[in-house]
Amino acid sequence: MNTKAVILIPLLAAAICANTISAQDINLPTSKQLVGEIPGHPQRINSLPSSMAVSPDRRYVVTVNDGYGTFESKYEQSIAVYDTQTGTLADFPDDRTPVREAHQSLYSGLAFSRDGSHLYASMGSLTDPAGLHQGDTGNGIVVYSFADGKIAPERFIKLPLQQLAAGHKTRLVDDMDGDKGIPFPADIALASLNGADKLLVAGNLSDEVLVVDPSSGAIDHRFDLSESNAIPGTYPIAIAVAPNGKHAFVALWNASEIVELDLTKFTIGRKLELLKPSNPIAPGTHPCTFAFSSDGGSLYVALANRDAVAEVALSAGQFRVKGYFDTRLPGQSYFGAEPVALALNPDGRRLYAANAAGDNIAVIDTAQLTRKSKKQGFVEPIGFVPTEWMPFSMAFSGGKLYLATAKGHGTGPNNMPQPKVPGQPEFTRSARSRRD
Repeated sequence: MNTKAVILIPLLAAAICANTISAQDINLPTSKQLVGEIPGHPQRINSLPSSMAVSPDRRYVVTVNDGYGTFESKYEQSIAVYDTQTGTLADFPDDRTPVREAHQSLYSGLAFSRDGSHLYASMGSLTDPAGLHQGDTGNGIVVYSFADGKIAPERFIKLPLQQLAAGHKTRLVDDMDGDKGIPFPADIALASLNGADKLLVAGNLSDEVLVVDPSSGAIDHRFDLSESNAIPGTYPIAIAVAPNGKHAFVALWNASEIVELDLTKFTIGRKLELLKPSNPIAPGTHPCTFAFSSDGGSLYVALANRDAVAEVALSAGQFRVKGYFDTRLPGQSYFGAEPVALALNPDGRRLYAANAAGDNIAVIDTAQLTRKSKKQGFVEPIGFVPTEWMPFSMAFSGGKLYLATAKGHGTGPNNMPQPKVPGQPEFTRSARSRRD
């Protein structure tokens, strides 16, 4: 389907975006309506902004847009850059991701270099994972230069097929049993190890985290996060480095767990189950994103398939669940909110959870989680902020909360010729996945 995404600053964070768009009584798939002016003065961007990053100087908010692409982006995936000082939005399509016959796709990884001069984005391929054919990249990290709010492709860090541990097999390559995993890169995190910047890359389809040198492209270390001989099985999806820089935490989407990585000893530490079902074939809770408190004493984890956020205590060497927050609307007894993004305000008192399927942001008072409230069940939100269709990525900068929605005003039929880009042939969209 066609998607129209927008970048948005909700009312709770003071609207500063230009080019106000009227809602015109937008019908949301949750049976709700947006009437009148949309909160936050949204601006339209390319489709499916799956991740958001803030520049080190806090001036720019960037999204990676890994959907089908819109007419304005030449039907290519892109990086969008919002200037918080001027309120202007610029889109930078990547010509390696055309909608027609692309064998690679941008994905959820997005991170700035420490000095802000480079931007790293994940790019994955299933149809040509080794990048053997002309024009194909295979799997890897796109390195963009970044200056004054403008980006340009600079180089590509290729991630080759990974040798799996003895006895481990995957059927993703040529649909046959093999011992080489596809390191389809999901989330990316920057870490300083022994005084040098490194990239931690979540290998979503090879059940691993890779430590990559962004300068040389060398893979310095591999953390094997598999839990069975069948690869992929745990699906690492998100990774975050603790404020002290000594540990990282990885969300295992399919295992309902998070894992601690020791970045000083390069060892896999403790694992923590988050409402993991006892039945191995039951749907998991899908931990998918993180937010740290400023002191590093608490780690918040969104559970997309459980409509909840876990608070994990980390202070004084702890690694335990302190309690859970609900993200559903009042009185909602069924599941379907689907929190996929988190943001914590600077003083740590307000936690915001973007409910992709609920079209709202749950506002949570973190101080309400106490020993007494934990005994009574999940702590409920103190309020909600309505959004356009499918809030998908979120970040704080300069005391303001920035949000990007994946479908914006809505979707429409695409089984017809699309508006033609000058110099390109006319086409009708296929139903294939963008995860190539």
